[in-house]
Amino acid sequence: MFAMDLTLSECTRIKLKLTKLAQQGQMGELSALLDAIQAADVSGKLQNIRDSKIGVVIKKLAEWKDPGVAKQASQLMQSWRSMASAKGGAKAE
Repeated sequence: MFAMDLTLSECTRIKLKLTKLAQQGQMGELSALLDAIQAADVSGKLQNIRDSKIGVVIKKLAEWKDPGVAKQASQLMQSWRSMASAKGGAKAE
């Protein structure tokens, strides 16, 4: 998968894609998208993550029925929170 640039519009697009994949029960694609998000460079992008509200969807996925997806989403949220805390900046929710 290509490297993601987490612009505000891209975060919003990803949020919609995550929601659609979850509603359709496409766990493989959902997992792959979460992997791509985790691999993305979020340096300087926490405000975009916050403004797009993608964290709301990721947080719901952290409680998802599929344990693999839930674990990935939980790790992603943890990573974003750690970065936000370290920077003293925007919360990733």
